[in-house]
Amino acid sequence: MNTPYQWTIQNGAYQKFQKGSPWLYLSDLADYPKGTPPGAVVELLDNRGQFLAYGHGNLMSQISFKKLSQFKSEQIDKNWLVAKMISAYHYRSSLNLTQQSFRWIFAEADGLPGLVVDYFLSPDSIALISFQVSSAGMEQLIGSGEEIFKQVLKNLKLDESKHILIRKNNSSSRIEEGLLVEEAQIIFSCVEVNKIQNFPFLIKDKIVLRADLLSGQKTGFFLDQSWNLALAKNFLTGKEVKVLDLFTYIGQWGIFLGHNLKQLGTNPTIDFVDSSQSALEFCGQNAGELNHEIHKVDIIHKAEMIPNGPYDIIVCDPPALIKKKKDFQAGRRAYEKSNRESLKRIKDNGLFITCSCSHHLSEEDLMAVVSEAAQLERKKIILLAKGQQGHDHPVVIGFHQGFYLKALFFKVQSI
Repeated sequence: MNTPYQWTIQNGAYQKFQKGSPWLYLSDLADYPKGTPPGAVVELLDNRGQFLAYGHGNLMSQISFKKLSQFKSEQIDKNWLVAKMISAYHYRSSLNLTQQSFRWIFAEADGLPGLVVDYFLSPDSIALISFQVSSAGMEQLIGSGEEIFKQVLKNLKLDESKHILIRKNNSSSRIEEGLLVEEAQIIFSCVEVNKIQNFPFLIKDKIVLRADLLSGQKTGFFLDQSWNLALAKNFLTGKEVKVLDLFTYIGQWGIFLGHNLKQLGTNPTIDFVDSSQSALEFCGQNAGELNHEIHKVDIIHKAEMIPNGPYDIIVCDPPALIKKKKDFQAGRRAYEKSNRESLKRIKDNGLFITCSCSHHLSEEDLMAVVSEAAQLERKKIILLAKGQQGHDHPVVIGFHQGFYLKALFFKVQSI
């Protein structure tokens, strides 16, 4: 591929790049033409002028170079993009992940920085594809998405007439790339808008949830907990089981645990707690005939409003409480607060599942948070298992920023 834009890497950044990091910051570059347009395909060279990789360059962004390919013969164009998307689908299919809703493309982990795609599969085999573009280069490559996705569906032999495509370019992260923040847009659809706003989709164990996938968070719903849901099944037991689901959103954890507890012959009671009224309305709809109660509570600031329990199982799965490095201390205090409130309400020998989706809070940090909370609440905690994001959110060695979801499973005892 011929590109007029050639950038040279700093010697100090060379080893990091060769170990697998797909990002370079401006300080990692020794030479770069000032006139490189945002999102241009750039050829990255070492200090001897030897080819290292192609990537999208953007001098407006903190992350100035995002790797696309280390093969000099590759042509970065729409055909290349289609082939990469097909490969990402086949990877998920090879792991038997495509019979439920799944993350189709996970940006850098699939070699497609700036692109996230989720595939929501309904019980009647209607599928909603929701995608987000967060880089100038990917925006230029994928366009509206219509042509690309139609070509990909055709090549995968997936019936276009049973698909919905939504573009959700509403993330504020687009601003740093010089892109506009947009309203969610339906590109094509086989159903009416109101059905997208109350869309049924399959998660683990063929459990059906409903959500507003047009206005909901990120691509509409977070599909990253499938591995941890499966892991939780190993620790379910008891006859009369009380479950507390904190930061429940639309109820995924409590509903999954409730259905699996019922299959074991138990009689679960579930308290769902969240601060979002609209999310809780979906939660109540999703919980259906499960024995449950809904509680609208600001968990961090109005913890006294959380039901007291005590509970046999507590899940604490907050949203990202540390979105930027500068927010670390305040976010860590919020994690400690929510974990303390959980441990206050758990029965002796209860199961405690705590999660963090903040990249800036490492697994070691989360372990320390729970340990400190346990000391303050005079609890002994025994680690049963560690979880992470599902296999549809692959973790590529050398790119630690892609490992963001941590889940810790504890047996809790009173001291």
